Amino acid sequence: MLWARADEVALLPAEASIAAGQTGAVQPGEALAQLPPALLAAAAQLQPAQQQHGLTLQFRQGQRFRNRGKCCLRWFQPRARAQGGQAIGLCFQYRQQRGAIGFGKKPASIAQLQPPGAVDAAAAHRLHRRQLQPLLRQPARHHLLLHGHSRRARCQHAGMLSRCDVAVVGGGVAGLTAAALLAAEGLQVELLEAHSQTGGCAGTFRRGPYTFDVGATQVAGFEPGGIHQRLFRHFGLPLPQATPLDPGCSVQLAGDAAPIALWRDPAHWQQERQRQFPGSERFWQLCAWLHQSNWAFAGRDPVLPPRSLWDLRQLLGAVGPASLASGVLLGATVADLLSLCGCGGDQRLWRFLNLQLKLYSQEPADRTAALYGATVLAMAQAPLGLWHLQGSMQRLSTALEQALAQAGGRLRLRHRLQRLKPVGSGWKLEGVVAGQRPFVLEAEQVLSTLPPQLLLDLLGESLPQSYRQRIDAFPDPSGALVLYGAVPRVCLPSHLGLHAQLEWGDPGNLFVSISAEGDGRAPAGQATVIASVFTAARPWFGLPEPAYQERKQQALAGIQAGLQQLLGLRPEQFLHVELATPRGFAGWTGRPFGFVGGLGQHPSRFGPFGLASRTPLSGLWLCGDAIYPGEGTAGVSLSAFTACRQLLAANGRALQLRA
Repeated sequence: MLWARADEVALLPAEASIAAGQTGAVQPGEALAQLPPALLAAAAQLQPAQQQHGLTLQFRQGQRFRNRGKCCLRWFQPRARAQGGQAIGLCFQYRQQRGAIGFGKKPASIAQLQPPGAVDAAAAHRLHRRQLQPLLRQPARHHLLLHGHSRRARCQHAGMLSRCDVAVVGGGVAGLTAAALLAAEGLQVELLEAHSQTGGCAGTFRRGPYTFDVGATQVAGFEPGGIHQRLFRHFGLPLPQATPLDPGCSVQLAGDAAPIALWRDPAHWQQERQRQFPGSERFWQLCAWLHQSNWAFAGRDPVLPPRSLWDLRQLLGAVGPASLASGVLLGATVADLLSLCGCGGDQRLWRFLNLQLKLYSQEPADRTAALYGATVLAMAQAPLGLWHLQGSMQRLSTALEQALAQAGGRLRLRHRLQRLKPVGSGWKLEGVVAGQRPFVLEAEQVLSTLPPQLLLDLLGESLPQSYRQRIDAFPDPSGALVLYGAVPRVCLPSHLGLHAQLEWGDPGNLFVSISAEGDGRAPAGQATVIASVFTAARPWFGLPEPAYQERKQQALAGIQAGLQQLLGLRPEQFLHVELATPRGFAGWTGRPFGFVGGLGQHPSRFGPFGLASRTPLSGLWLCGDAIYPGEGTAGVSLSAFTACRQLLAANGRALQLRA
């Protein structure tokens, strides 16, 4: 006989006779060639059923692991009830504690089956729970009635999910990172994503031969010791291919003849800023010292803000002498640093800082926390730096999907969460699949990457009033207008690099990203051009359609005028052009009003004063761009790592990334 413990997979054909010396356990993902030869020989004789509507499955509970509260599968023998009476081999998984039974793909010979963790959920067999529950009460032998799904009939319970250890909500970079980390620790993880693909604001879409990055167009954390490098080393996977940006960005101030280049080499950047902003070196040196202090602090994996004794211990363990010294500036802004260094009257420096800080913190210099702003202003230089992904931003999400699948976690696309309820010692998640069929999932823990504003409707009365009031008090994040275009490469200047900023009037300052030749985003000799503008999001909703279209065309014309100023591009040179508004982002990401980024990094919402990943509700955790350290792929990945450490520590386990 072939036996397997809980969370392992057993494959056995009907009527197979296996000698006692050929028993063994099969781990998920192992090749069929590793099964006993007699089992393979029996499997080879099986043929797929021509038509299968129901199966009766028998098994006896084993005694070996009963003291652990798990079930040992001593044997099981499927018997077909369909026409012809042919025996069917199944890929079978049983978890007594969860009350969940998972099956492989459509009825087929054993050689065609895969472990449940590697099977597309939409193609899997579903269990009729209403028929199963009464049968499970029988103490001796269980007869489980299964229903296969054909194209002609769909099971009414096909949208029902099982119970899991952790449900992760949101399949962006934060959600993928968290799900992969927890699955790698042996937890049963379900990742729910409302869209038909992962990535969220760091996803992509195609228009004919062109691939466009939806929101984020550059990444950080790919340097040695960076969060993405640490994570992929932990997963045992290679980093997605990327090249460092040099310059990281070219900033064109209104009225200037040449842009300000943020060079990757620190010495080169020092020469540039001294030439562009004479008399400001004290300010830059202070920012460099703060950044070094911040980076050393972040490298010791603190938890901010602390909400438990364990959190506080992690925070205190990360504090060093430099952190204590820089802590006196915890309530200061970047504007305060300018005044402290005697640069407060340099209006040209103010304009430059406002452009850079608004891009990464959603706040200008007089509203950006000094400790956050100091690090943002150093992100383009080595040994850190900004990076350009080969192919598209989707490559990062695809690689994280691989890490999740490798660890045995499940990704469920087109599963939109509508309700989150605390039940007993866990959580009940309700939603719809592909906008139609309902699903229900029970989880012991929930990790949400959604904007915190969505918790108000998801939790309803379950959300504590004080927590609701705090979320209600947050100011709206920004929305975005984004032009997605394609042009002949010969029309573009070569001196700006791949990313640039333009100080512009209507509809606002532009951030421009250009594809590199051969990076997979456009055919040879062509380039994609993405230009984004921050905008207030709410005013774009509730407009009559004619007024909305008129406003959209005005914004498009304003952005194209800015691109003509910055790049010399005339409207007739575009091979493709379209504009996305907050309405489009609301549909793509599911974020309220199409908000982009997290909470602005004002001193009142930064670090120890920010929203914690540990919520007042037991078993509910948060990560993403609204949680420390903030937005960007590196920031949300760090927040996911922190939340996973907290979740595991609450269950008596530790998470350390492999060195």
